[in-house]
Amino acid sequence: MNEKHEIIIRYFTDGKSLRDITRSTGFHRETVTKYIYEHEKQVK
Repeated sequence: MNEKHEIIIRYFTDGKSLRDITRSTGFHRETVTKYIYEHEKQVK
């Protein structure tokens, strides 16, 4: 599984906060936010 999918799963399924995800993945907060925003945009 690539990192983008892992971030989306952690946020929506596991209920992790952006801060928790950035700490555990090492990605910048803005990158994590971008991935989540892009996913929400596709779902709608």
